[in-house]
Amino acid sequence: MHDSETPNASMGLLSALRPKWLSTRPYYSNLDDWDAKERPVLRDDTNSEDSLIEEQPRPRSSRPLWYIIIAQTCALTALFIILASNLYVQREEKWLYSPAQDAISYKYYRFFNGFEGDISPFQAPPSAELDARWAGLYDFGISRIPRSQAARLPNRTEEIPGDEGNFIIELDVFHEIHCLNQIRKALYPDHYPDMRMDDTSTAEHINHCIDSIRQSLMCSSDVSTIVWQWDAAVRRAFPKGSVVHRCRDFERIKEWALERRTKEKYDTTRHVENDLDIPIIYD
Repeated sequence: MHDSETPNASMGLLSALRPKWLSTRPYYSNLDDWDAKERPVLRDDTNSEDSLIEEQPRPRSSRPLWYIIIAQTCALTALFIILASNLYVQREEKWLYSPAQDAISYKYYRFFNGFEGDISPFQAPPSAELDARWAGLYDFGISRIPRSQAARLPNRTEEIPGDEGNFIIELDVFHEIHCLNQIRKALYPDHYPDMRMDDTSTAEHINHCIDSIRQSLMCSSDVSTIVWQWDAAVRRAFPKGSVVHRCRDFERIKEWALERRTKEKYDTTRHVENDLDIPIIYD
C-alpha cells in the first residue's frame, strides 16, 4: 500500500470502529437534514421485539450544565447578601430599644406654611383654649412600663413607689413638645408672667429647651424637601414650606402613652431599691 493511501485507509478503519451513536452533527437539527441512512429504521414486523431500532442517546456537552450551576450560585449568593443586609439593618433599628417601637407606623402629612393664609391652629394668639390645645399634645406623657420592658432599656430608670413592678419613663417627643410650648409662652411675657426671661430659672429652662429641640431635630433629620416656586405676579421665586412629609403617626404614639400614663403623681423624693439586672449602655 502506498503511503498516499495510508490516511484514507486509516480514516476508513476509524469510521468502522466508531460507534454509530457518536455523531458529529449538532444536537438540535432539523430531521429533514438527515440522510435516510441516519434516520431511525422501522421494520415491517411490528410484533417483533426488535421492530423498533431505537437511536442511542448522544452524549451532551457539560458546558450548559456548568453555566446553570454558576448562574444559580451567583443568584443564591446575591440573595444571601440581600437577606443578611436586611437582617443587619433590622438589628440596627431595634438595637436601641423603646417600649413604644411597636406603636410606630407612618403617614403622609402636608405641613402648614406658617405664614398668612396657611396658619395652623397652634399659632393662634394666647388664650386658655390655645393653652389647652398645646397641653393636650403632651400632658399625659409620663408613662409606666413593666419590669420586663424596663430590663431592655439602654438606661436606668426608677421603679414607681406604690406601684412596684412598674417603672417610669417619658417618650422624648412629649418632652420636646413641652419645651416648645415653654418657648412659645416666653414670647408672651405679659400673658405668661411666670415665663419672663429676667428670671434666672426661666432663662435656664428656655436655654435647655432650645438646645434639646436642636438635638432632637438633628437626631431625626427630616430629609423632606423644601421647594422654590415661581410667583408670576411679583416675578420672583419663593420657598414653599407647605410640602408633604412622611411622618410617624403621632396619634398612635399618643394613644400608646395614654394607655400607659401613670396612675398617681410620681413622688421624686422616694427611691425603691430593685435588683433589676439589665445590660446598661449608659448610666
